[in-house]
Amino acid sequence: MNETERRGQNFCRWLVSGVLPQTLWRTSLDKESKDRIDEIKDLVHNQRQDLSVVIYFNHISIIDPLFAGNIAFRIDKKGAKKLLAPMSFSNTEEKEENKSNLLMKKIVEKCGTETHRVIQSYQIENPEYGYSKIEAFRQNKPFLHRLKDLGEQKIPTLMIISPEGHRTDGALIKAEEGMVVGGSLLAPTLFVPVGIEYRGEIKKDGLNLFKRVNLNIGETYLLEPDTNNKEVFGILMRNLANSLPVEMRGYYRESLTDVPRSR
Repeated sequence: MNETERRGQNFCRWLVSGVLPQTLWRTSLDKESKDRIDEIKDLVHNQRQDLSVVIYFNHISIIDPLFAGNIAFRIDKKGAKKLLAPMSFSNTEEKEENKSNLLMKKIVEKCGTETHRVIQSYQIENPEYGYSKIEAFRQNKPFLHRLKDLGEQKIPTLMIISPEGHRTDGALIKAEEGMVVGGSLLAPTLFVPVGIEYRGEIKKDGLNLFKRVNLNIGETYLLEPDTNNKEVFGILMRNLANSLPVEMRGYYRESLTDVPRSR
């Protein structure tokens, strides 16, 4: 990549991830979240430059990745880390109903994000989608190989992912464990949960312009290369649930103490 292309990508990131979330939507972070971002920046840029970062979020609206991208921008404004994002294979097929998703894909790629289309586990052997295990393996294999290569080359990477796999009605549903596999391949990896909370009614397929959106940074988790992954996924999802109001914790609510977040 030449200097002109690099500057173009950085400008796109600044505009799309830095400016738009605060102008077209009323995004806000509480003091605790701002302090956590400062701590994360110090850790990944000063203390442990070898760290990859996985930003994971609850998925309610089509524009949620934009807000996760805003947190990524706050953490890594200079673009020191490789940007990576898996995207739904079914939602990025060239179809009229996917035009919003395809536009989002083009925008994030313009900003320097490497995207990979993957088939989620809930879609495998599901009559609604029709993907077999073999088809899913073939489609997802290049993404896993890419993660492995980045990890072996020790290229610090910033990956954005939604563990639920698709949009919900507002409360967390049972998520998929793929982000732990991805984080393990990139390890050492810092997992950063981002709770997204809209104020007022929204449309899952709409832009929801000028809505207030609270972004809450939950407790982080550091996954070292030799970590036993058996209990990691449960910890990560509890951290995400804790970053949300009680009524949005859904599937993971019973495993937590019902202590509302203060704002």
